[in-house]
Amino acid sequence: MNQQVFKEVQKAPEGVIMFPDVASVFADPIEKHAEYLLPLATVELSIIDPGLSGCVHFVVPSEPEDGLLGEETEEYHNYYVGENCIAFKLDDQGKYTFMADFKYFEYEKYQQEDPEDECGMIAEYAELYNEDRISYNDTKKHFLEHGTLNKDRDMFRHLGGQGWYGMGNAWNFHDIPTERIEGVDEEGDEAFDDLPISESGNRFINIGCLNANHYTNLAADVVLFYEPKEKIALISFIWS
Repeated sequence: MNQQVFKEVQKAPEGVIMFPDVASVFADPIEKHAEYLLPLATVELSIIDPGLSGCVHFVVPSEPEDGLLGEETEEYHNYYVGENCIAFKLDDQGKYTFMADFKYFEYEKYQQEDPEDECGMIAEYAELYNEDRISYNDTKKHFLEHGTLNKDRDMFRHLGGQGWYGMGNAWNFHDIPTERIEGVDEEGDEAFDDLPISESGNRFINIGCLNANHYTNLAADVVLFYEPKEKIALISFIWS
């Protein structure tokens, strides 16, 4: 696989659409996806590997408030969606369908299971989501006006290549099998990247990483992987 590598990206390269419209990112139900997930960027796969076609999307949730994403909703986990990990099936138009029940998100779970909000969690999550969307919309407005993120922050830590996360690897917090790729980072130190393996035994590729806090209130690096045979996108998080 002949991957191009972009590092510390402050200007969107050709083939990257920043803040894409939700209708171009999500399959039906579009509104339900958009209620829980914010689209940050669409990346044409061919800019990373000329042998690939289509596109993938960086999206982020507004949760968790504390702990790890999905930590309190284990009953809605599956092979791909679990603690610290979300996944999407891509259709022929490159649109995402979330690969689990939306009650994986605590906000949805409380709305469905405690509609009277006796525990007060619906109101708490409504405030969390509202504040996150204010941050997201402010960042989007700045980008549309200036072509950059606030304070000229990086849009991506990297696109293409390996993450070389070393001991801070994104894949410490779930049970998906991985294959370790060892190498040397930019400082010449030994490092590794753990690539997830699909349920059918296919290895994902590392699409890239960005800091969600440059876009929203979510204090995490977002790592996106893609399995081209089955058309599955997997996203995990390295929490600050």
